[in-house]
Amino acid sequence: MYPLLLTALLTLSPARATTYAEEFDLDDLSTRAERVVLGDVLTIRYESDRAGFWTVAAIRVTETLRGRPEPVVEVRVPGGRIDDMELTVAGAPRLIEGYEVLLFLDGDHVVGLGQRAFVVMSDAAWRNASDDVFTNPRMEQELTEKDVGDKYTTYSLADVRRAVR
Repeated sequence: MYPLLLTALLTLSPARATTYAEEFDLDDLSTRAERVVLGDVLTIRYESDRAGFWTVAAIRVTETLRGRPEPVVEVRVPGGRIDDMELTVAGAPRLIEGYEVLLFLDGDHVVGLGQRAFVVMSDAAWRNASDDVFTNPRMEQELTEKDVGDKYTTYSLADVRRAVR
């Protein structure tokens, strides 16, 4: 099983891997995305192919900010599970069933994977500011202004809509 995991790690191209570390602001994300959607994560499944292991999330689209409107889109994120093994790709977004998300997409991939997914809450889009630890504003009981600045990048949905249109 370990050779299979090593193969999966080696299938990530160096050019693609370098985009994981880039930091894009809202204008960059908007410019690079062919599709921008708000929606709910309906289901998660895992796949593998010659290119590697994937987590595939079905997103019920509640609002299309850019691109062709579709009721459901599938998003592929590198990494996934096979049997009792999990392959995690540093900086890749983590999509969780039941969460509302804002996604900047290029095809069926998140733009600049290192940007992660934005969780939508209280008319704002939140993104963990660190690649190293997954935190989520829905799990935080009380956020002070200082906590938000240290842990998250946040944009109002009004700002997102202006930037995208």
